[in-house]
Amino acid sequence: MAQHSTKNNFLKGAAMLAAAGLLVRLIGAFYRIPLAYFIGGEGVGIYTQAYPFYNYLLIFSTSGIPSAIAKMVSEAMVLGEYKTIRKIFRISMTLLFFVGLVSSVALFCLSGPIAGVIRDPLVKESLMALSPALFFVALISVYRGYFQGLQNMAPTALSQVLEQLVKLVLGLYLAKVFGRHGVQYGAAGALVGVSISEVLALLMLMGAYFLRGRKLPRERPESRHVMPTRTIVGRLLKLAVPIMLAASVMALAMMIDSLTLQNRLQQSGVSADTGRGMIGLLGMVNNIVNVTSVLSLALSMSLVPAVARSQRQGNAAGIAQKSGLGIKISISLVMPAAAGLMVLAHPILSLIYGRTIAADEMGMSVQLMTIAAGGALFLSMVQTTNGILQGLGAVNVPLVSLCIGAMIKVILNYTLVSHPAIGIYGASIGTVACYLVAALLNTRAVCRITGLRFGWGDMFFKPLGATLGMSAVAYLVYQGAALALPGKIAVVLAIVLAIPAYVITLVALGGMGDDELRYIPGGNKLLALFRRMRLL
Repeated sequence: MAQHSTKNNFLKGAAMLAAAGLLVRLIGAFYRIPLAYFIGGEGVGIYTQAYPFYNYLLIFSTSGIPSAIAKMVSEAMVLGEYKTIRKIFRISMTLLFFVGLVSSVALFCLSGPIAGVIRDPLVKESLMALSPALFFVALISVYRGYFQGLQNMAPTALSQVLEQLVKLVLGLYLAKVFGRHGVQYGAAGALVGVSISEVLALLMLMGAYFLRGRKLPRERPESRHVMPTRTIVGRLLKLAVPIMLAASVMALAMMIDSLTLQNRLQQSGVSADTGRGMIGLLGMVNNIVNVTSVLSLALSMSLVPAVARSQRQGNAAGIAQKSGLGIKISISLVMPAAAGLMVLAHPILSLIYGRTIAADEMGMSVQLMTIAAGGALFLSMVQTTNGILQGLGAVNVPLVSLCIGAMIKVILNYTLVSHPAIGIYGASIGTVACYLVAALLNTRAVCRITGLRFGWGDMFFKPLGATLGMSAVAYLVYQGAALALPGKIAVVLAIVLAIPAYVITLVALGGMGDDELRYIPGGNKLLALFRRMRLL
C-alpha cells in the first residue's frame, strides 16, 4: 500500500505540474501572437536574441538548487529530521540571495558589450529590462525546491501560472506602449513584464510558505539529529553544481545561437534585417514545439523527490518501477504530440500565427517546425531521465551527456547555418542532434544504474504504432474537413478526433495497461470504459 501511495503521489504531483505547465505554454504560445503584432517579426527577433542570455544566467544561478533542495528535503522527511529541513531552507535562501544579486547586476552591466558582440545594438535595452528578474527568480527557486521536496507541487504550479498571466497582460501592454518609440523599446517593454511577473510570483510563494509551508511536524525523539551547516552547504553544492552545469550547457548552446546565427546567416548572403526576421520565425516555431515538453518537465520535477525517497528507503524495485513508468508515460504522450505538429504543421501555424507570418515566410516556418518537432521526443527523454538521475544522485551523468550533445550542436550550427542551401534550418538540425545524443546516453545510464530493462515493444514500438495511426486520422480528417469548413475549424477538429484515436489504438495494442491507467488521474474511469469496449 505504501508503494502504491508514493507512486500515486509522484504521478499526482507530475499531473498537477503538467496541467500548470500546459496552461503556461498555451499562454506563452498565445502571448507571441499579439506580441508579434505589436512589435513585428523584427521585434520578436530582438526578443529571441536577448532571452537566451537571461536564460543562461538564470539557469547557471538557479537550476541546480531546486533539485538539490528537493532531494535533501525529501530524504530528511523520510528520517523525520524537520529541524534539518528548516536549516536547509535558511541556508539555501541566504546563498541564492547573493547569487541572484550578482547575476542581476552582471547582466545589467554587460548588456552593452553583449549587444556589440552579437552585432545587434538594438538588443541592449531588452537585456537591461530582463536583469532585475534574475534576482527574484533566484529566491523563487528556493521556495519551489522546498515545496517539491515535501511533494507539494501546488505552490510551484500556481506560481508558474501567475507568472505567465502577468507576463501576458502586463508584458503585452508595455510592449504596445513602448513599441511606439521603436521595435527595440517594444521588445524591452515586453521583457519588463517578465521582471514584474517574477516579483508577484515570489510574493505568492512567500505567502504560501508563511501560511502553511513552514508548519512541519515535531521532531521524533529518535530523530533529533540536525545536519551541520558545513554538511548542508557541501551537499547542496555537490548536488547542485553538476545539475547547474548540465542545464547551463543547454542554455549556453541556446546563447550560442544568439551569438552565431546572425553572423553565420550574414555570411550565407542574408542581410541583417532578413536574418533578424528568420531568427524571429525560429523563436515562434520553437515556442509551439516546446509545449510538448510540458509533461516530461513535470515528470522530471516530480521524479527527483520520488526516486530520492525510494533510494533512501533502500527500495530498488520502487526506483526501477518509477523510472520505467516515467519514461514510458513521457514517450507515450510526447511522441504523438510531436507527430501531430509535423502532420499539421501548416494549419497549426496558420491558426496561431496567420496574421503575423507573411505568406512568403510560411513555407520556411513549416519546414522549421517539421524539423524541430522531430527533436521534441528526444528532449522529453532528456528531461525525464535527468529527473531520475538527479533523484539517484548521479548528477554528473546528465552533465556529460549534454556537454557531448551541445558540442555536436555548436559544430552543426557553425557548419550548416552559413551554407546558403541550409541557412536557418541548420539551427534546428543541430538542436535535434543534440537532444538525440543526450537522450541515448542518459537512458543507457538509467538502465545501467537502476537495472531497468528498456522494453522496446512496450515503451517505443507500441506508442509508435498508435502514433502512426493517429497521424493518419489527423491528416485525413483535416483534408476532408477543410473541403467544407474554414481551415481553423478543420485543424481543431482534426486535433480533437486524433486524441481519442491515439488513446484507443495505444490501449488496443497493449501499450497502456491496467497498472498504468490506475495511476493516471481519472484512470479508473478510463479503465472501466475500455473494459466495456473490450479493449482490455
